[in-house]
Amino acid sequence: MEGYLFYGQRAFFVFIEMSIVLIAAALMGFAFGRVISRRVEDRAQIGAVQASVLGLLALMLGFTFAAASTRYDARRLLGVDEANALGTTFLRAQTLPEPYRTTMSRMLHDYIDLRAESISLSSDTKKLMRIKGETEKLQQEMWGQAASAARRRNAKSPVLTNLLKSELIWHY
Repeated sequence: MEGYLFYGQRAFFVFIEMSIVLIAAALMGFAFGRVISRRVEDRAQIGAVQASVLGLLALMLGFTFAAASTRYDARRLLGVDEANALGTTFLRAQTLPEPYRTTMSRMLHDYIDLRAESISLSSDTKKLMRIKGETEKLQQEMWGQAASAARRRNAKSPVLTNLLKSELIWHY
């Protein structure tokens, strides 16, 4: 994420940097205001400008928090949906015949471990790309296992493939 200024930095250092910038801006504004206040006779205009700037600031803060809240809720719901899909897939995999059941369960555990690791590595893009490749490989292997199990039990249980297929197609 080379295009973002503070993306790869720790929150503490971003806080320090932003505090320094804001304090410098406040000091410059204070100095500029003292110079201007000597020249302006009608101070009522300054109050109107100050009120409008603070009103715009409040509006921007409101929109920012609303957007952040919406994004947080959407991300939380995606996590819940993925967890439900994984749980459903695990339960449905338990209906497979024995050699496939054990293999599919192991692959699902590996997949869950990779997804948990990817959540904790949100800033390391190289590791995230490696994990993404591994999860896609696991998805293909799980689909192969489900297809093999369906071919083996095709006459007995054709519904099994559809049950697993609906849950094996996850979005990263």
